[in-house]
Order: sequence, then structure tokens, then C-alpha cells
Amino acid sequence: FDQEQPDEVLVQKIFHREQVLDNMQHEVIEFLTDLMTGNVPHSITEEARAQLRIADELESISDYVATILKSHLRLRQGNLRLCDTERAHRNELHEKFTRYQEMIDEAVRHNQSDVLSKAKSKGDAITHRFKELRDAHLVRLTEEKVDPLESMSYNTMIQSYRKMKDHALNIAEAIGG
Repeated sequence: FDQEQPDEVLVQKIFHREQVLDNMQHEVIEFLTDLMTGNVPHSITEEARAQLRIADELESISDYVATILKSHLRLRQGNLRLCDTERAHRNELHEKFTRYQEMIDEAVRHNQSDVLSKAKSKGDAITHRFKELRDAHLVRLTEEKVDPLESMSYNTMIQSYRKMKDHALNIAEAIGG
């Protein structure tokens, strides 16, 4: 994010991976819905539903990753950058979300159904921080002139992290029963 010129290979890789996740979600849905229409035990059906939800939530997260990247690229196209403070705040939310998602991923890998209360608590902290950053940005807008594209991009980025947190929490709910 903070490079003068975006790494075009990385940009294309991110957009490509988002498309791959779209395709994988479609394949997972197709496979699991076929499975569930068969004569399978209730426990298999329940697990398939959880996996469908996880696939959907992961694909939604990938959409928001692409949204953040698009906001960043729009800023670059407009020869704009976030101010240092807001860049640091965006990076802070990125780090908080990354640690949060890693915790959820670990719970999925090890089928830790008890992750939900921890996920709610840590997720609430991310939401609280998002609201603080959004409010601080609104104060900034009353104190100085900010380019509308910069303001919109910043809001889109931080809002995307909050929404990704919501989708990750939904994954914790899916494995928590």
C-alpha cells in the first residue's frame, strides 16, 4: 500500500486470487449441494451446511480485499495518498484483522468449536476501533479540507476491514455450531 508505485505483479495476483476464490466457491457449492440432496446422515448434512457457509464467508472476505485494493489504486490514479495518520490507522486495522483472521483460520483447521466467544470479544474490539477511526476522520473533515476521493477511499478501506471482520466472525459461528 505504501509504495510510490503499486507492485503490478502483486496487484494482478490479488485480483486473480479473488477470481479463483469465486470459482472455488461455485465448485464447493455445487459439490456440497449435490451431496446434501443424497441419502446422507444428518451429521454430514450439518457439516456440509457449515462448509457452505464458510465458503461463502471466505469469498465475501476476498471481495472486500479487492475493494480495498481498488480504493488504493483509485487514490494512485488521482495522484493522492492518505495522510500519514490515516495511513497508519488503515495499517493498524489491517494488522488487527490479519491476526483475527489467523485466529479463525486456526480454529477452522483444528475444528475448535469453542472459538466463538473469543472471536466475539476480539471482533468487538475491531468494531470499536473502526468506529473510533471513522469518528476521528469525521473530525478531520470539519477541521481541514480533504480531497473527496481521499476521504471516500479511506472510509471504504476501514469499513471493508470491519465488514471482513463480520464475515470472519460468521465463520467462527459456523464452526461453533
